Amino acid sequence: MKFTLFSLLISALFLLIGCGGGALTRPPQSEIDTFLEQNEDLSPTDRQVIHSGRFDIGISQKTLQFLLGEPNEIETVRQPWGKQQHWIYGRGKGHKVFILEGDNVVGIRE
Repeated sequence: MKFTLFSLLISALFLLIGCGGGALTRPPQSEIDTFLEQNEDLSPTDRQVIHSGRFDIGISQKTLQFLLGEPNEIETVRQPWGKQQHWIYGRGKGHKVFILEGDNVVGIRE
């Protein structure tokens, strides 16, 4: 009985964690290949992020949008040096915020 209850609790915990985060998934390889062919002028940083699956400062808005789609929310933040956009992906504990200035990511928060 204790083992079954423990298993149910663990399963419920994983379900809650999975639902709250809004998983960030990678596009299929065929879509990646097409994107790379259509965007030969991508920076080395963009290409590295596409191949590794690890996000980095300096990627373009175009690459971010290709990899993750439309953000759940976009906030415009006024800074002393200008405006930033905060692109928020996912919800709850597993969310990511990409900070954009112009067309490039200048910061990432989790």
